[in-house]
Amino acid sequence: MILAVVLATILFKGDDFTVALPVGSTVTRTNINFETYGYTVRDRHNVKIAFIDDGGGYMPIKGFRPLCLHGHRAWFMRTRSFEYMLSGNNAVDSVGVAYRGTNKALREQAYTIMMSLRVDDGVRC
Repeated sequence: MILAVVLATILFKGDDFTVALPVGSTVTRTNINFETYGYTVRDRHNVKIAFIDDGGGYMPIKGFRPLCLHGHRAWFMRTRSFEYMLSGNNAVDSVGVAYRGTNKALREQAYTIMMSLRVDDGVRC
């Protein structure tokens, strides 16, 4: 038997990116430092789904798998309890989406958000 998860989504536009979020989710923006913003994504029950960081600076990508995501270079890492998608220009300005936890339903929602990540600039592939 094959099961598919289909999420109704809304688009969220950040400063340098766009992602698809589950309907009913909320986003809270915080300043991490002078060049980086953080966005916490929560579901309709106020449970944290993912964290998005949008900012400058170098991000080490050792252990990440390179891929092409919507025409831009990206890097992905997955462990048992952590997933991270990074896209954009890794040396200067990039956007990352992170999920930490083992809840399968939340992990699937976070992965859908990661795979929908579209950056406005960055290295094309």
